[in-house]
Amino acid sequence: MRTCCLLLLALIALPHVAHAGDDEPATDGESPPAEEAPADPAPADDPPAEAPPPIVEEVPPTVEEVPPTVEEVPSPEPPPAPAAEAPACAHCAHQGPAGPPPPPKPLFSAMVQERARVEFVSNKDFAGPPDGRMKIGNRIRAGLGMTLGPVRVFAQVQDVRTWGSEVNPANGGEGTLFDYSANNLDMHQGYGEVISPFGLSFRLGRQEIDWHGQRLIGAVAWTDQARSFDAARLVYSGDNAGAEVFYALMLDRPTSATDTALVLEDQHLVAVRGGPRIGDALLLDGVAILRIDNLAGERLATVGAYATGKAGPFAYEAEGYFQGGARGASSIAAFLVGVRAGATLHKDAGLYIGGGVDLVSGDSDPTDTLVGTFDTLYGTNHKFYGHFDRYLNLPVHTGGAGLVDGLFRVKVAPGGKVVVSNDLHVFGAMNPAAGADGFHGVEWDVDLTVKIVKGLSAGAGLWTYFPGGWYGAGATPEFGSYAMANFLLN
Repeated sequence: MRTCCLLLLALIALPHVAHAGDDEPATDGESPPAEEAPADPAPADDPPAEAPPPIVEEVPPTVEEVPPTVEEVPSPEPPPAPAAEAPACAHCAHQGPAGPPPPPKPLFSAMVQERARVEFVSNKDFAGPPDGRMKIGNRIRAGLGMTLGPVRVFAQVQDVRTWGSEVNPANGGEGTLFDYSANNLDMHQGYGEVISPFGLSFRLGRQEIDWHGQRLIGAVAWTDQARSFDAARLVYSGDNAGAEVFYALMLDRPTSATDTALVLEDQHLVAVRGGPRIGDALLLDGVAILRIDNLAGERLATVGAYATGKAGPFAYEAEGYFQGGARGASSIAAFLVGVRAGATLHKDAGLYIGGGVDLVSGDSDPTDTLVGTFDTLYGTNHKFYGHFDRYLNLPVHTGGAGLVDGLFRVKVAPGGKVVVSNDLHVFGAMNPAAGADGFHGVEWDVDLTVKIVKGLSAGAGLWTYFPGGWYGAGATPEFGSYAMANFLLN
């Protein structure tokens, strides 16, 4: 009987023992389900890696205000990689590493530009009253880029024409309803690019290329059509150094069914530059450019150096090149030296005062077999030798006698919205013929640029050339002018 009572009391007490353990941690090796932990933030000192930007050479300000090309518009930065999510439970954490990260998402960039410029173009004969013609040039561009990880592809088309150029082919009259072919449409740029995390990028295809201040290689954005190269280009951009090398096929012969040139008589361009970068104080590049024209029998090498920098309100730009080689039976020995410097004296008003000098060698004896005229290759001469564009083609427009260009510049840019620039050039022959008057004349350029709203700017200019004795007795002044509207969205 006593034994039965003890068993009955034990059975009654057992449920109370089990409930007393509900508030204690489990001891059977099974963890209760845990709440989902928040993702760990990325460490503050370890940001996501970003693709290095392309080399942007810093040069002193020039009076040429041109719309930025799509290469100057930064591509969208890739979004930071998402932090890894915590496992749903402690038990899942022991099942091994998570799966592969999701593939990168494509990033898109776009640009569109409409630029119209009315211009009075002088005939530059310096005889009698100023004479020339009016024209309205028009450029419309559209570009689309796509970036996927380190790979980027960009395509840009443009239509370049002058207003009123559509003609009825039947009678030569007005042809707005008849001339609808896309004969002015061009693939201005189209390339693929790979950007590495080590400062290297490789670009292949049709592309604009600007070197330094565009003295020898530039896109010539002032013109409606601008310039592109069919090229392969390797660029290194580091904190303390930069370098670039490219190859371009300039002319693939024969150019037509009637061209008698041989298949291998092409024109090639190989160029390399590079050197140290010391903050804003110095960008220094050695430069070597080789042009080979198998049909003309030309081997033209241009070697030299370029330097630019700024310290406080002062800025400078200096470059010098020697040109040598052979063209047919003639040998070439020429040079170019350019120095420009100035200072921003009033920051709020944007008052800049500066000047410089350019020396471009010529040939005082064109009858011998030694060519002394310097070829400016593919430079943007509109920026350097006056906006009147008397010297777009060197050495042709100097008669092979070279050029001396002294420059004095005053520019004001209050608030950065309005820029007024005054340039005074004094031109002369570097190597005038014996007994010839080497004084070319004086050019005064006044340019105005106004940034109206984001995506819209306007400009106007008046350029006057006062000829000297080089043009002969009785030469009279000529002028050019323009007004331009530029819509650019990117």
